[in-house]
Amino acid sequence: METALVHRGPWATIQWRTEEAEKLPTFRVESLTELPEEIARFNERAR
Repeated sequence: METALVHRGPWATIQWRTEEAEKLPTFRVESLTELPEEIARFNERAR
């Protein structure tokens, strides 16, 4: 399973710079609008 950390809301702001937030998510994006592009790039690399 892949995960995304979206920098949105107070919890994301609190967690954004933690070690786990740097290592664990597959995607780290500032906005949900960035997510489709990141997923497309990820899928291209997997092929």
